[in-house]
Amino acid sequence: MKKLILVVGAVILSVVYFAEPAVAQDASDIAGSWTLTIEPPNRGGGGGGRGGGRGGRGGGLFSAEQTLVFALEEEMLSGTHEAAEVSTELTGVTFRGNEISFTLARQTQRGALQITFNGEVDGDTMTGTFEVGQQQFTINWTATRSDN
Repeated sequence: MKKLILVVGAVILSVVYFAEPAVAQDASDIAGSWTLTIEPPNRGGGGGGRGGGRGGRGGGLFSAEQTLVFALEEEMLSGTHEAAEVSTELTGVTFRGNEISFTLARQTQRGALQITFNGEVDGDTMTGTFEVGQQQFTINWTATRSDN
């Protein structure tokens, strides 16, 4: 009897461990426009820097209005990041279970900028983080569906 209980317990643990999350979604569920908000790394600062905060040029990483647009064509996800008058193609867009990942690469005045976003999708909301290269700090981001 003990062997039977151990075998049944092992099977249940295996199923739970290898099963997809209950909130797994289909890639087509993320297709469309999402309003992106990136939390500035120094929330108490004045934000007068170039391209971010309250001052500087538009189109920066922390600009007020940003949009992510995802599309699904022939089982392949693609996307763009739109901020002010700048639109940048996203690369490496993946969506498995409820986890999403994509990379934003852009040439700036300071050189190449490459940021990989990692997050989770829960219905009409995405939340996640990304790390900024050599600065060694993590930044939070959220996105909410802007079309239905």
